[in-house]
Amino acid sequence: MVVTLSELQALEPLAQVPVEDLARLIEHGYGREYEPGAVVFEPGSYAFAGLLVVKGRLSVHVVSPSEVREVGRIGVGEVAGEAAFFDAGAVHTVKVVADHPTKVLVITQQLLRNARGSHALAAMQSHTVRVMAQRIRRTNANLRALWEEHSDTPEDFQDALRESIR
Repeated sequence: MVVTLSELQALEPLAQVPVEDLARLIEHGYGREYEPGAVVFEPGSYAFAGLLVVKGRLSVHVVSPSEVREVGRIGVGEVAGEAAFFDAGAVHTVKVVADHPTKVLVITQQLLRNARGSHALAAMQSHTVRVMAQRIRRTNANLRALWEEHSDTPEDFQDALRESIR
């Protein structure tokens, strides 16, 4: 499956990147498609690459022995599995499933090495850091809300926190 230049140019983080730099991403990466309901990552699976969503949407789920709970969505132009960019030995902690027919650019360590110094890689890295910061802020806000709601005793907060991630 090939990701095209026009598909990459349409993505917000890559819209201003020179075509020759986008071509390097395509040259060193590859595309992959997922049908609705397809599992992209499972908790405990090895994180060998990140995924740039080109079309469609992924949903993120926390899995416990008693339930599976959706905790987020990853849309067009966003990255899934970004821990693989920073830690080649990372293990997925969540389940990621395609919500719609979804197409991604698979971003491997090899692609990162071969695209080093390009405007495309710099734009993707900058965008990934922004997305990670947003996710951290959202998590912190959720933790604060839980704390404020259950601040009577530390045990109440700990119980609520455990319940929220089950």
